[in-house]
Formats: sequence, C-alpha cells, structure tokens
Amino acid sequence: MLDKLLSTGYDGYVSLEWVKRWAPDLSDAGIVFPQYAQYMTRWLRARQVKQHANLPIAQNGGEYMWPKNTMVGETFGDVLDKTAALFPDQPCFIYTTEDYTRTYTEFRNDVDAFARSLICMGVRKGDHVAIWATNVSQWYLTFWA
Repeated sequence: MLDKLLSTGYDGYVSLEWVKRWAPDLSDAGIVFPQYAQYMTRWLRARQVKQHANLPIAQNGGEYMWPKNTMVGETFGDVLDKTAALFPDQPCFIYTTEDYTRTYTEFRNDVDAFARSLICMGVRKGDHVAIWATNVSQWYLTFWA
C-alpha cells in the first residue's frame, strides 16, 4: 500500500490507527506503536523517503508550530486560533465525498459558529457533549467546538 502511494506522487502523511476490538490479537499500544515506528523508519530509509517530522522546516516551505516531542500547554481553541493565524489560507480539511473543504481560517470559523450554537443550547463548561459518527467532518467540528 505504501509503495503504491509513493508511485502516485503522494507527499502527505501516514499514520497508525490502533483499536484492539478490531484486531484482538494485537498486543497493547506500548508494543504496537514502537513496532510501527520502527517499521516505518526502516521502510522510509530503504526508499530514501524524507521524514517530515525530523525536519526543522517542512519540505514545502512551511514551519512547525512547536518543537518535536514538546508538551503543548495551550487549549484546543488556542491551538486552532494559532494555526489559523499562521496558516490562514492553507487547507485544513478536504473531504471530497462530503464536499467539505476548508482552510484553517474557514474551519476555525465553522468551529466557533458551532461552539456558539452549543452555548445557545445551554451547554456550559464541565458539560459533556457526545456525537455518534464515523470519520466525517461533523465529528471534527464537534470535537473542536
């Protein structure tokens, strides 16, 4: 799969999603994640693919907001505001199946509008809001709001 992605010119990110209930024979996360990292490191080196996370400045001229392996002491809202300020016109979401494509600024505005809607419905600090959804844009809007 990874070789096929490279053959199409893909220059994005690859991540691991690990859910034990989908594959009960998997070891615990403390074993799975380091093995994934080791595998990907070997795979990338064998193909001489540059790893974005090891670069001080992203390959495409971007920049990293925080040094690697740093605990970020900001709220999710602060992180989104800072990201939108640094990369206002950069795409944040591109959901072609839902026709939901937003820059960081547009996404932040959608999140703020949804958060205001929750407040108008009576949701307050300390309340719990749940959404039952698959990997769709509405889930991300709810999470960030």
